[in-house]
Amino acid sequence: MKYLTILFLVAAAMLLINVPAFASGSASAGSGASPRSDYAKGKAITFSKLVCDTCSMQKGDLNKESAMGLKESLGEMQDLSSEEKELVSEYLNRRYKL
Repeated sequence: MKYLTILFLVAAAMLLINVPAFASGSASAGSGASPRSDYAKGKAITFSKLVCDTCSMQKGDLNKESAMGLKESLGEMQDLSSEEKELVSEYLNRRYKL
């Protein structure tokens, strides 16, 4: 009986104690820009504004050669901001090794 009482008290204490838990992973909590987030943003812009169902270029048409042409024509595009152009260029460079 004494053993069960001690076991119960230890179990109750373990439930009430707050133990810090640290998440694993490589992403930082900082607000600085990372190459990974630039790649993801560039990919999102590419497939929402430049390569989509209603765009002149379809997703299946994008390959290394067409990516090179798309990258070269970024300077002429009026509907993208300069930041968006840089992000798309970053995505195309990394994805297609331009």
